[in-house]
This record gives sequence, C-alpha cells and structure tokens, in this order.
Amino acid sequence: MIFKPSRIALIVAICATAPGVAVAQTVNLLTEDAYPFQYMENKQLAGMAVEVVNEVFKRAGVAHKDELMVWKDAYDRVQMYPNTCIYSTARTENREKLFKWIGPIVDNKWAAFAKKGFKDHCPAPRTSISTAWAY
Repeated sequence: MIFKPSRIALIVAICATAPGVAVAQTVNLLTEDAYPFQYMENKQLAGMAVEVVNEVFKRAGVAHKDELMVWKDAYDRVQMYPNTCIYSTARTENREKLFKWIGPIVDNKWAAFAKKGFKDHCPAPRTSISTAWAY
C-alpha cells in the first residue's frame, strides 16, 4: 500500500518561554540526531537545520546553547523549562498551541511504501501518515 505524501514543515525552533523574556538571557536549544538536519560531526553539532537556527539567533542577537539529546527528553524538557526551544519538529495540530512557532526550515514530504503484492491486514484504510500512526 502506498500512502499519499503529507506535507510537514520542520520548524526552526519552538520556544516554551514566557512573553517578554529578556534578550540578555541565554536560550537553551534542544535537538535530536536527525541527519541531515542536525547531527554530530567531529564533536560539533552540524547540519542544515543547525546552520539555519544559528543564523536566526545570530541575526536576533540572542545568545544560545545547543544540546543534542533523545527526542522524547528534548520534547519533555522544552515543555517544562523557560528559555528553552526545540528543533527540528513537525508542526502538527496537536502541537500548534503548545509552542510559539518561529518558522519553517524546510518543507518535507513523507510517504510509506510496500513491496508489490504486500497483503495489508489492517482493518482501516490508511490514506495519510496521520491515519497510519495508529498502526
């Protein structure tokens, strides 16, 4: 079965900070290992998303500290601590109101594929990635 591609924007950073946070504070940027967007190279965080995020913070004149960690830990931490952002992540309906979205890094198209002749034994048809999550 082939799923129709679903558009998902990867986000520069989503901040769980209170409005009016002083610019002089250092913002903690959390991310996961997700090549080619962000990954470790020679003990340094590298990748296309890292370059975009660093440039955004440089232009804004905001100090930041990067930390690579497991996605679940980053996602949990960004919701608990002020002055903390997470990137790259898909902008979904259930996340929309949880964060302040800064902007897209890239527009990504996702699709799932199966070998010809694959027998699908799931009870409901899946026509998008969001309906496939249940399986």
